Amino acid sequence: MVHNQQNRQFEPDSRNQFHEKRIISLSTDGDHEMPDAFERRRQVRRTFQGRVSCDKSDRGYENYTNLLRDGYKIRIFLNDVEQAHCLIADPDEGWIMRHQIAGGKPVLVRGVARTEIVKGNVSIRLERQFRAD
Repeated sequence: MVHNQQNRQFEPDSRNQFHEKRIISLSTDGDHEMPDAFERRRQVRRTFQGRVSCDKSDRGYENYTNLLRDGYKIRIFLNDVEQAHCLIADPDEGWIMRHQIAGGKPVLVRGVARTEIVKGNVSIRLERQFRAD
């Protein structure tokens, strides 16, 4: 027999049964299922805070390559409108550099695409494309 601090006696079997009943009642109580203790949930950030750039000479290039290598698709939003042809995005400073577009095509000056800097509320949203190992 097992004694607790208040000198109550419990049979080892009855104590284990009580414990098992308690676990069963917790798992079936209510409309939700009790989460598995061994389930590994990962925290996925939906937005990225920091500069991102596809220009190798820019300080945001390392963030850009790390996110791509980790399997994320990078989506740039300016004032909640998704931006295409974006080269650099800095949500901390609130600006993006993108190709200037006319008629759905980049504007070329002497064979080089013209860029523009646009200020506003910048957010970088991430979508998991694949799981990097």
